[in-house]
Amino acid sequence: MSNDINSAGCGIFGGGKYDNVRMSGSGQIDGDIECASFSSSGSMRCNGNLRCLGIVKGAGSSTVTKDIICDDTVSFAGSATVGGSIKCRGLSAAGSIIVKGDGIEAETVKIAGGATISGLLNAESVTIHHQGGVTIDSIGGSEITILSKSENHGFFTKSKKSAKKLVVKESIEGDTITLEGVKAKTVVGRIVKVDENCEIGTIRYTESAEIADGAKVGSAEMSS
Repeated sequence: MSNDINSAGCGIFGGGKYDNVRMSGSGQIDGDIECASFSSSGSMRCNGNLRCLGIVKGAGSSTVTKDIICDDTVSFAGSATVGGSIKCRGLSAAGSIIVKGDGIEAETVKIAGGATISGLLNAESVTIHHQGGVTIDSIGGSEITILSKSENHGFFTKSKKSAKKLVVKESIEGDTITLEGVKAKTVVGRIVKVDENCEIGTIRYTESAEIADGAKVGSAEMSS
């Protein structure tokens, strides 16, 4: 007999080991949970760590007070708050995501909307579409693409000077980096492109740096 959670409406469950977890409506788990798959729609709260072997999906309001560790992909649509860190193969978030712990570690990260991420967002591929409302401590990866949704007609086209910026408190470090509407202290990469609505303290590159007219860059240095 399988050890599943199938909840519709309002339900409160204890932590522990489960097979498949499906919750719709209002669901709460008190304690750490381990499962094969996890999905929720509506309002979900996990008071502990969420450990999943398969896919984690959350639609609506999702809260995990500690860490999410997932061997597969994590996807959120709506509002997501994680009190700890996220480690997974792939993460996608549409709407708003808050990560309060040590950051995010994944192979691919795709974010559309608002985000507040403490620590390091670290992934091979990072793609963020924003309209401001994003603050991240640091970003590291191979291919990093941050695009502003103010005008989506191609890189280096006219962007709104009044558009809100995505703020990276410390550094962005990667191989190929493309930035629109970003404010950061330091950018380090092999190939770096920044649009006119960027404010960067220092750019260090090993191959090329394409800086649009109007971009505010303190210094751009080629390093070996």
